[in-house]
Amino acid sequence: MRLDLTDEQVEGLRRQLGVERPVSEGLIDAAEVARRFGVSRDYVYAHAARLGAVRLGDGPRGRLRFDPALVSERLGCVPQIRPQRPTGPTSSRRRRSSRRAASDLLPVRGSQP
Repeated sequence: MRLDLTDEQVEGLRRQLGVERPVSEGLIDAAEVARRFGVSRDYVYAHAARLGAVRLGDGPRGRLRFDPALVSERLGCVPQIRPQRPTGPTSSRRRRSSRRAASDLLPVRGSQP
């Protein structure tokens, strides 16, 4: 069940319940929107107006920034924050020791042990 409330109704409920207005964490770029909400950057740019993009600068190619709370509201979902990828070696295979017992090796033709 979804409630459609106006901003004034939400503010009234906050005052009645004694809940403070959430502090905005600041604007984020399209790459961060894509990461948090599990969509592609192309999707973010294609739907920038719907997601409430703010254009920085005067020109038509100014950088876009987004309010994460507004994006969440417009998408009607909870952000899918994905864990950061670990840096460094990602191989899960264990290295074999370079020291092997003589019994592990096959004899070479013509040589005596």
